[in-house]
Amino acid sequence: MSLITIGEFSHRTRLSPKALRLYDQLGLVVPARVDAISGYRLYSAEQVESARLVAMLRRIGMPLSQISAVLAMPPGQAAAAVADYWQDQEALACERKELVRYLTGKLTGQENAMYEIEMRDTPARKLITVTKHVYAAEMEAFIDDARRRLLTAAPRLAGYLGAPFVTFYGEVSDDSDGPVEFCRPVSVDTSEDIIASMPDAQLRTEPAHDDISIRLAPDLSWPQMLPAFDALSKWVTEHHREPRPGLRQVYLVNLEAMPPEVVGIDMTIALK
Repeated sequence: MSLITIGEFSHRTRLSPKALRLYDQLGLVVPARVDAISGYRLYSAEQVESARLVAMLRRIGMPLSQISAVLAMPPGQAAAAVADYWQDQEALACERKELVRYLTGKLTGQENAMYEIEMRDTPARKLITVTKHVYAAEMEAFIDDARRRLLTAAPRLAGYLGAPFVTFYGEVSDDSDGPVEFCRPVSVDTSEDIIASMPDAQLRTEPAHDDISIRLAPDLSWPQMLPAFDALSKWVTEHHREPRPGLRQVYLVNLEAMPPEVVGIDMTIALK
């Protein structure tokens, strides 16, 4: 095996010695041999393409930890992983674009969105719930797991009152972990036995209350929902009502579809 110095390797890969030392420390591009006396790093010519791959993955913003996983994959799987990563980045870019639009409008005092706010009288009901601290990257998996377990735990409560909902007690982002509560309304005569096999679940009674809501399309991102939340908060202030803790998203589901699909989301604030 022909070995080349770090200077030559740097020239061939177009990576600085500083970057190569970092990639060595992280186990991404490890020298083929390190001279025991001088400490000089020596690389093989076969490592050039791998090092260039690392550089290109960094250029698209892939975290170093993900790059390590990609390097260990066969080519086809690695290509799929890169495509999946970029699809996530495009979705994130679209969400941030919407957030910038919301922020610039808010900072300049623009209120273009008009919403129809509906008020409901919600009677007392029981809820099967699961609460968890989750960051943004964990949110979808938490909802999917909670929905799968809780929606089959007891007979469905009829109509709108039986629609499952998620309560956000805090911001869910890369830095903030909620907490978040998935709630499944059930009949008031539901027994505690229903959650015996689910140690993380709770059965509690929610007292009768009013709530206000705005109907939204099911495919909106969180930044696109923010103006609706502002409208609800403004209504609460103008009508001198006291909100209950948490912002709710009520999922309206078409149970006839196979599989059942969410056809709308109500952004809701429960009132005391």
